[in-house]
Amino acid sequence: MELAADNCFAAGQRYAAQQASTLVAAEAASRNGQAVCKVVILTQAKNGERPKREVAYIPQ
Repeated sequence: MELAADNCFAAGQRYAAQQASTLVAAEAASRNGQAVCKVVILTQAKNGERPKREVAYIPQ
């Protein structure tokens, strides 16, 4: 399971970079019987608003 967590962290970093966001958390998960990574990112808001928190499920 540790290898999956490492893969999810790397995948989460790539996803966050694509979204111009900051990676908060990444963990291995299962969704509809498929192995995926649950990724939490923060996206900077405009006009001094709070950052937006997003949860995404991406393939491992």
